[in-house]
Amino acid sequence: MLVAQLAPPGRAAEFFGLWGLAGKLAATVGPLSYGLITYLTAGNHRLAILSTVLFFVAGLIILSTVNERRGRAAAVAV
Repeated sequence: MLVAQLAPPGRAAEFFGLWGLAGKLAATVGPLSYGLITYLTAGNHRLAILSTVLFFVAGLIILSTVNERRGRAAAVAV
């Protein structure tokens, strides 16, 4: 698991806590944004699905910038 590999020794609980918080936030923001967009566009579910797709694309772009080798080296060096 990448979170465990990038966490410095002794700080794994902090990293997993942040990961859990991010998951809960995503589980809240996703449905809320879907519902809000559907409501504001008078029931246009296609536009709401497009917003969900944009969230996934933005996440993939952000994750593609993660340098795993550098992160592992930094976690071991600490």
